[in-house]
Amino acid sequence: MNKTWMAGLGLALVAQATPATSAVPGSLPMPLAPAARAETEFQKLSAEFATASAEWRTKATEARAKKEKVPPRPELEFWPRFEKIAATGDRQALTWCLQYASRAGLKNDVIDEKVVPMYGKLADALLTAAPGKDEMALGDVVQYVLGGGVRAKHLKPEEAVAIFKKIEANAKDEDARGAALLQLRVAEMGEVSDEVRDQKMVEVYRDVLKKYPNSGAGKEAKGQINRLENLVIGKVAPDFSTTDVEGVDFKLSDYRGKVVVLDFWGFW
Repeated sequence: MNKTWMAGLGLALVAQATPATSAVPGSLPMPLAPAARAETEFQKLSAEFATASAEWRTKATEARAKKEKVPPRPELEFWPRFEKIAATGDRQALTWCLQYASRAGLKNDVIDEKVVPMYGKLADALLTAAPGKDEMALGDVVQYVLGGGVRAKHLKPEEAVAIFKKIEANAKDEDARGAALLQLRVAEMGEVSDEVRDQKMVEVYRDVLKKYPNSGAGKEAKGQINRLENLVIGKVAPDFSTTDVEGVDFKLSDYRGKVVVLDFWGFW
């Protein structure tokens, strides 16, 4: 399977939170104080949703095999229940509601009335947030959840710019600030051609790398700068050494001047 790295890759993460384990990749393991070990309403509902999702996948697989109608997704039932928790300002519930709004089949008027305001509430919740156990990393919340609001066109460009400026200027978490700066520059760029976007993204990534080199966005920026400057058509392919199927060591440069097909593949 060929793999292409692209800036701004959307990501869907399913949180199956329990008090004992970290269910979302990218969260920072952090011991909880004894008083905080009690299961929250969000965690209880997340566990219930995880069970319902597993049952739905089984039923959906069986229905497809029998060429029958696939049952409704569990998000349809659970979104209003998570919304009630989100109304209290719970950061995790706000994140969940925004992640699964599209799967919940919400109509446009509901999105305008209920979903769009959640982006601003989540941004405010991030200003004083620190990464916790069983949570999505704060930088990922900014990049994939709030950034997803821009890509889904839930947020107008000026709304997105205001949100990302606020987070970049005031958030305590460096990952959140770095991701906010990255998304801010992308939102300010607007809709442009792929060629123009790639040219502008080099400067965007340099800005993020310079200001937040140790953040998740900064580390991503470093790799993306290399991709955009060196791994493009017309550039000399980076040299590397490896071993062929007969155990003989060779370098790509050994075949310089010849036509070489490189096939990068793997399983994910």
